[in-house]
Amino acid sequence: MQLSNYPFVNFSFQSLCDWQNRELAEMVIHRIINANDEYTPQVYSRFEPVKVKIDKENVEYITSLWLNEEVNRNLPSFAPPVRAGHLMLRRKKNPKVEYMISWEKNNRVGFNSMNVSVEVNHLQDIEKQQSFFDLCWTVARILQPVRGYVINQSIPYIPEPLAPQVIHPELHWINLFGRPYIELFGREKLLSTPCYKVEELAEGIIALQLTDNLFEPIPEEVRASVKKHLGEQAFVESGKTYRDYLNKENIVPNFDYTQVMFDRTQPIIFV
Repeated sequence: MQLSNYPFVNFSFQSLCDWQNRELAEMVIHRIINANDEYTPQVYSRFEPVKVKIDKENVEYITSLWLNEEVNRNLPSFAPPVRAGHLMLRRKKNPKVEYMISWEKNNRVGFNSMNVSVEVNHLQDIEKQQSFFDLCWTVARILQPVRGYVINQSIPYIPEPLAPQVIHPELHWINLFGRPYIELFGREKLLSTPCYKVEELAEGIIALQLTDNLFEPIPEEVRASVKKHLGEQAFVESGKTYRDYLNKENIVPNFDYTQVMFDRTQPIIFV
């Protein structure tokens, strides 16, 4: 597989809670636009180009874009049974920061997702690094991830498609395990994982930090030790993706898709 690398640190997570929720959207937007100046976005949009300036005194329109209210409200009766929203917020320099939020209600299996990226060189400073992760964890506590990770994308890595309903993807520098994984592995087992640092960020969110240094590659034996402790059948082997595990007996959580379904009276469709 071809390796990728980008000059960013990326925090990414997936969630099964209802993001088509005005109160929740307002809480997250408030946290983001009132973050430390270095992480405050300046412009926003649903799609490229991202150039609408943010007015901190009037964030109602940003909330409406998150909820995609106008589009979802005016969909014709023959439209597919899907409701969705997508929002990007961006800081252009000093440092470059991007927030990407995507949600969907659909009866096909899927997860809401959020990505937060910041220029890697900016996080060389430990205080700035801590400030960035404090913001990330604050947002995560609101949006309730089922899983997530922090990766230094400047270190060459293999990009992978994600399908947690098939198997957990590769482990990265920090890995978040939400309620479904806590129920699967057990809270005490997760808290006793052999890695550099284990932290319970909130009830229902446990973070495993594999090594002490964000800027060095993760030794393969560290990943292997974590997988062995939690159960190797729950994780992809290094260099593989979920496609290598289709139709196999993998260990996966019992995900509850209720809040991301378009029609809860109809069954969820696994594709």
